[in-house]
Amino acid sequence: MMMKNIFSRRPLAIYIAAMAALSLTACVGRAGPVGNANVPQPAKSVQLDLYLGKWYEMARYEAPFQKGCDGVTADYSMRDDGKIDVVNRCIKDGKTSTAKGKAKLVDDGNEHIKGAKLKVSFFGPFYGDYWVLDRADDYSWSIVGEPSGRYLWMLTRQANPPAAMRKIIENRVRQMGYDWSLVRQTSHAKMDISDQTVFWQNLQKLCGQKLSGKLLSDEAADADFVGKKMTMHVEKCTDEEVRVPFHVETSPGKWDKSRTWVFTRTHKGVQLKHDHRHDDGTPDAVTNYGGMSKYNMEEMAAEQDKGQENNPNNMAWLHFPVDGESIANFRANGLDKSVTNIWSVGINLNALKPMEQASGPADGDAAKLNAYDAAGNPLPIFTYRLLRTGENARWFEVGFR
Repeated sequence: MMMKNIFSRRPLAIYIAAMAALSLTACVGRAGPVGNANVPQPAKSVQLDLYLGKWYEMARYEAPFQKGCDGVTADYSMRDDGKIDVVNRCIKDGKTSTAKGKAKLVDDGNEHIKGAKLKVSFFGPFYGDYWVLDRADDYSWSIVGEPSGRYLWMLTRQANPPAAMRKIIENRVRQMGYDWSLVRQTSHAKMDISDQTVFWQNLQKLCGQKLSGKLLSDEAADADFVGKKMTMHVEKCTDEEVRVPFHVETSPGKWDKSRTWVFTRTHKGVQLKHDHRHDDGTPDAVTNYGGMSKYNMEEMAAEQDKGQENNPNNMAWLHFPVDGESIANFRANGLDKSVTNIWSVGINLNALKPMEQASGPADGDAAKLNAYDAAGNPLPIFTYRLLRTGENARWFEVGFR
């Protein structure tokens, strides 16, 4: 289809607005009916850092470019140039479609709705309106529209939000004057569970477990850990936080208990922080460092081969690149070499299942692959790794079972 034919079907502004808000396919048809002839201004301001992250589409006004789409998600992340990267996905006929774009804030001088109006583009220099008409105080849901009243999206942080939240959103949409009969619910029944969710579920299953550790790396910097007893205890678990003390025996009967790994589930992903404390419980100067989870980062692909014999391919890994707060802490304490740190944690629950519990030959082979290495040695249930590249390259790794 030629560009001039696309633009001749309807006003350019409507086309761009439709593409900008949540365009997921190349199919373009006529705009839907007007569901609100008097679209209100956004109800409140939006704090951008709280709005970023993954959103799941709960419902929408059906549009030609989304026809048949379910499992719809939108991921927003900040760019170095101050704009926002936008990645939208949908599942249609069992296949996932992806559209990538960019967004920028619109400053109309109204502090009351600061951050609620954006311009989004999936098509070169052409931008369309993206208005956050309303949102939850905790950013657990958002209602997105644009001035024509033909397009509307209801977004939540959960793939399947509870009925009470759905009702709150429906009531708010009606209050704003939208025709609810035009709303199309979005199904997430066939969506794959995210890597972060799988990791979190596996971590929760380890709650209460106390595992013994073994040093898997062999660098000179690991001298203090060679031959030492180590333990980790998945000690304190809530729906949002898991604390894992990591202890190292320094001499017979004496243990260094200064380290605790703190995993926190947020709408942006899983966060790992290191809580370092002195014997009297006061925090060390270098503490609360870590980062937010990233999965399958390309820059880590080559590094993952290092020590691969200790890490089965089927382990669920999350990677945590050092965040800005941690970089500032490292530099303030003379640890500039640590500003490229990437921590990784892998959980292999299959290693909990002895091979002899398998019900048949096929299961036996799978269990052996999941729980033992090629030499028949048991694989770790929980693996902690620190990688650093460049002139200050570092590899530290401990496995627990």
